Amino acid sequence: MPETILVIENDYGTRTCLVDFLEDHFIVIAAANGAKGLQLSREALPDLIICDIDMPYLNGYQVLEQLRADINTAEIPFIFLSAHSCPDKIALATKMGADDYLTKPVKLTQLLVTIKSQLKKSN
Repeated sequence: MPETILVIENDYGTRTCLVDFLEDHFIVIAAANGAKGLQLSREALPDLIICDIDMPYLNGYQVLEQLRADINTAEIPFIFLSAHSCPDKIALATKMGADDYLTKPVKLTQLLVTIKSQLKKSN
């Protein structure tokens, strides 16, 4: 059975592009903001989460912090996908427990390789 990927991205165009691409490889669910993404994370327990940083309601750091604090979601591989390429933001993401950090725009082939690598590590 294919793995389930949760995409948490507030930009409609980016979210749609990611979902359309990833659906060829995985079961994909999506959320348009951090609060909905956190809710879906807890309900669906996806195999991996891709999350933006700048979003309404809860930002990506807040989502990650709450996921890591919950025993049911603490071990889900988490990849930030953000326009922020500042080393401080990347360092904070790593310190908080993100498994990887990719910057936008991302090559979809690179994203797929990163996802598969994280899924392999978690199995």
